Amino acid sequence: MFLLFPKMKISPASDLNHPLFYVAGPIRGGGSWQERAYELFAKEEPDCIVATPCRYALDHSVRVWTHPHAVPDAFERQTDWEDEYMNEAVYGARGCLMFWLPVESVTDPRPREDGPYAQDSYGELGYWRALIEGSFDPSQLAIVIGAEPGFHGLRKLQRDLDRAVDGTFVIHPTLEATVKAAVDKARM
Repeated sequence: MFLLFPKMKISPASDLNHPLFYVAGPIRGGGSWQERAYELFAKEEPDCIVATPCRYALDHSVRVWTHPHAVPDAFERQTDWEDEYMNEAVYGARGCLMFWLPVESVTDPRPREDGPYAQDSYGELGYWRALIEGSFDPSQLAIVIGAEPGFHGLRKLQRDLDRAVDGTFVIHPTLEATVKAAVDKARM
C-alpha cells in the first residue's frame, strides 16, 4: 500500500493500474482516523494506492508509505488535486471514493475560528450525493460512506440518500466496515 499526499501526481500514470482509494472526511477535529484507515487498506488490499488530503510533516511515520513515483507540487492548488483523485477513484478502472464521518473529538475539536466541524466534508458529500441521485445506476458508482453513530447530521444524510436512491444506499457504522465496503466496491 502506498500513500499519495496533497498536490502530488503519480508518474508514470501507468501506476494507476493499482486500485486507488480516496479517503474523504473531516481532517481537523476528527482524530487520526485516517492512519487507522491506511492500516486497514494495507491489510485488505496490500497492492493499492490511497490518496489522502491530510498533510503530514516530512518526518511523520506515515510518510514511509509515500508512493515511490509521486511527483511533489504537481498541482497549483490542493482542491485541484482533490478533484482529480476523487474523480479517478470513482470513475477510474479500479478504485473507490470512501467517506468516513467520525464524531468530533472531545479532546481535540476543530478550532471554532476555523468554522464548523466537517464543513468541507458536508459540501463534498452534497456534491457526490447529487451525482449519485442523477446516476442511471447509483450502485455502479464507486462511492461508499461510513459514519460513526452520533455524527452530527447523520440522520439527515441517510434520509437524503434514501430519497435519492430509494433506500438502497448503506451508510456503514464502523471504519472497518467502510474500508471493507470500499475494497469490495473496487473489486466489482
